Amino acid sequence: RTLLATVDETLPMLPASTHREIEMAQKLLNSDLAELINKMKLAQQYVMTSLQQEYKKQMLTAAHALAVDAKNLLDVIDQARLKMISQSRPH
Repeated sequence: RTLLATVDETLPMLPASTHREIEMAQKLLNSDLAELINKMKLAQQYVMTSLQQEYKKQMLTAAHALAVDAKNLLDVIDQARLKMISQSRPH
C-alpha cells in the first residue's frame, strides 16, 4: 500500500505520456493485492483441515503474483523517470 501511495505522489511529476501505463500497473497490483488478502483469509479459515495445504499453496501463488506486479510497477516508474530525464536534457 505504501508503494501505491508513493506512486500516487510521484505520478504528477512524470511525463503525461507515461501515466496510462503506470495507472494500468497500479490497477493490476491493487487487484492482486485484494486477491492475496482473500487467499490469506481462506488459508486462515481452513487451517488445521485437510484443505490447509491447498489454500496455503494458493496464498503463496497469489503472493508471488503480487511480487511480480510490484516489480513491474517499479520498472514502469523507472522507465518514466528515464523518459523525463531524457526529455529535460538539451539536445
